[in-house]
Amino acid sequence: VAAVLIAFTALIKCAQLPVHGWLIQVVEAPTPISALLHAGIINLGGFLLISFAPLISLATGAQWLLLILAGISLFISALVMMTRISVKVRLAWSTCAQMGLMLIECALGLYEIALLHLFTHSLYKAYAFLSSGDALQGYHLAQFSKPKKLGMTSAFITLFIAIISLTIVVLISRDVTPISIWLLVSLSFAMYFTTAIKKLFSKDVLFAVITVSVLLSFYWLGKSLVAYLVPEMPQAMMFSTMDIWITVVFISLYFTSIALSMYPNAALTKTLSRWFFSGLYLDESMTRLTLILWPVRLRNNAHRHPARHTQ
Repeated sequence: VAAVLIAFTALIKCAQLPVHGWLIQVVEAPTPISALLHAGIINLGGFLLISFAPLISLATGAQWLLLILAGISLFISALVMMTRISVKVRLAWSTCAQMGLMLIECALGLYEIALLHLFTHSLYKAYAFLSSGDALQGYHLAQFSKPKKLGMTSAFITLFIAIISLTIVVLISRDVTPISIWLLVSLSFAMYFTTAIKKLFSKDVLFAVITVSVLLSFYWLGKSLVAYLVPEMPQAMMFSTMDIWITVVFISLYFTSIALSMYPNAALTKTLSRWFFSGLYLDESMTRLTLILWPVRLRNNAHRHPARHTQ
């Protein structure tokens, strides 16, 4: 019971759906406040789970609670982010998705990756919010506002590269790390590789290979250093039920995002885009339910304290 309550606390603190409204609705705050919120306060849920890692690792119910709610939040938040135009709103939904991924890492027992994720996400979000004012002049933020679309060929190349790299990892690796994490890493780098190059035989290919190699090196170095700060905990086994569930979430997110970007004028895509743009109306529904359960009653003190008239 204690582990389940801790998991609920982490879900609320990390602004997971449907209790995410408190994070999305404060984007109108000054940008430095948003940077502090998204780079610091939002991470407390992750640090809570890491602190209680021995307890969470023994509670299967708490792990499944995190996997189901965080997995759904990751899927919806990432797709909602694709439909928004405002930089700060996109970053807010990105935080929901990133926190969902971090909670998934904790539920799978990958606490060293979760801690590394918290550190790097804090640095990235602080920089992204503080530099959001340069959106009109900054080319990188302009590209972030309108992500480059993957064509059909690029989508299949991305999937092919991801499958090949994933197969190599499974065949030669003795590690029992859940396959879902390797799938996410493979898809991320494969998608970057296919969108970074314009021609098969050009300097873009060399640049993409070097970039991916450097990023993988930094990831391995950071993971190795952070591992000394987190006690070793049992992980979800490769191809376990938990691992398969998260794998399905990642694959569904990949194909849905590709479909939304490749067929923007299709009737189904337009309908889905409208729903995702509104966040599936989850925040509004949750607010109405909360007001039904706990209605707000304002006390009228006008009769108790009549206005004093001065001559």
